[in-house]
Amino acid sequence: MLGLHFYNRGSYTIYTLRSKKRNNHLYQLINPLLYIATFMVVVVFWREPLITLLLLMSLGLVLNAVTGWRLIKVYLITALLGCAAEVICIQAGAWQYGSPQFLGIPIWLPFVWGNASVLFFELAGQFGHTHVSTPKKHSRPKRAFR
Repeated sequence: MLGLHFYNRGSYTIYTLRSKKRNNHLYQLINPLLYIATFMVVVVFWREPLITLLLLMSLGLVLNAVTGWRLIKVYLITALLGCAAEVICIQAGAWQYGSPQFLGIPIWLPFVWGNASVLFFELAGQFGHTHVSTPKKHSRPKRAFR
């Protein structure tokens, strides 16, 4: 699992994703399999939206349970924003889906976006990716005059 660490460095804060040591080899096997399964479900069952929806929901639940539910906000926000961007692009005529059910997108698409977000977050942690926030305005320290 990943831990989110905050470091204050003067006028900016560094957010670091660090991998906590894991002796659980099962996690290292299950995680990639869940991601492969996400894409295979779409490839195999995309013409059956209800089956695809149920399978992707199940994979999303298992994926979040495996990661300790710590990325559920990332999952939900990415699912919403990813689908919103897709709807806008589809309405603009950029592309279309073969079997859209809602606003031009398949009903199972939010779960693909959510599963992918957890995948990318986990990959970033494994490679030691660091995010640096924008500089924050700090008040100047008060100096005592003697």
